[in-house]
Amino acid sequence: MNSSMEEHEPFHSCEYKENLEILRETYLFSKLPLEALKVFAYLCTKEIFRAGDFLFHQGEEDGEALIILSGTARLIRDNGQGEYTFRDYSAPDFIGALSLLGKSRRLFSLKAVTDTSCLVLDREKFSRALQQFPATVPDVLQALTERIHAWEEKLLAQHADPAREGKAVVGISLV
Repeated sequence: MNSSMEEHEPFHSCEYKENLEILRETYLFSKLPLEALKVFAYLCTKEIFRAGDFLFHQGEEDGEALIILSGTARLIRDNGQGEYTFRDYSAPDFIGALSLLGKSRRLFSLKAVTDTSCLVLDREKFSRALQQFPATVPDVLQALTERIHAWEEKLLAQHADPAREGKAVVGISLV
C-alpha cells in the first residue's frame, strides 16, 4: 500500500479502543478472546487514501488485510485488453483475510472512489500475534471456513440452475 496520503498515524489510546470495537465486529476476529483482540487492535494501523489512489494493485503481494472505515473503494481487474469493475466496497467491509495466512499475489486492484479510510493489519504482525495466542488459530481458520462456505451458498442461491449456470464458479468450499 504505497499510495496512502499519510503514513501510519501515531498510536493513540482512543484509536486503540476504536480498533478494538471494529475488530469485535469483524468476522475473522469476532470470536477471539479479548486478550488476543487487544493485541490485534494495537497492531492495526490506520491509512487514508484519496479518491483515485490504489489501496493495492493487481499482481502485488503485500500481505495486508484491511477494513474499510469510511469511503468507497472499487474492485477492478485488468485482463490485458481492458479494465473491468467487479464491485464497490465500503464500511465495514473486510478485505484480504487470506493475505494474512500466506503469500499470494493480488488478483485484483482496489482503487479509492472517494477519500477512504482503512484499518490495516499485515501478515507479519498477524503471525506474531498468533504465536502469542496459538489457541486462537482454530478460531481464525473456522471463521474463514464459515465465510467461504457462506459465500458459496449465496452464489448457489443466486443461480436458478447452479449445476449449469455456476459450474465454472462453484466448488471453492471444496478446496
